[in-house]
Amino acid sequence: SPSISLLVQDQNAQVYRLFIYIHSPDSLNHLATEVYVPGCQMEISNPYHRLSAYGKPSIRIDEPKSIVVMGRIEQFCRCCGSYKAKFTCARCQVSRYCSKECQTIDWKLYKHNIVCNIISE
Repeated sequence: SPSISLLVQDQNAQVYRLFIYIHSPDSLNHLATEVYVPGCQMEISNPYHRLSAYGKPSIRIDEPKSIVVMGRIEQFCRCCGSYKAKFTCARCQVSRYCSKECQTIDWKLYKHNIVCNIISE
């Protein structure tokens, strides 16, 4: 099973599930909590595109060194991708939103409460 699973958006606004397989457990926590975070901009060399078990398009990365982190957008809306997210989730203090509507969509459609519960612990 993948070490890290993320939703990513490419330059054409297509959304994919990204599965990263990390063979060094020592770096997993650092990568999951500090590197591959919302707003992270990255380039991937030689991505392996496939359909997931659910029939959705996904990208599998077996070698994390093929990912180059280009930077991070600090005020990135977790729902719509806007770069002007002024509001922060009151519970986890991590996820950002540009409006109440985006926060509601994130909680209902993208299940932010699962992430929020983990971050808030």
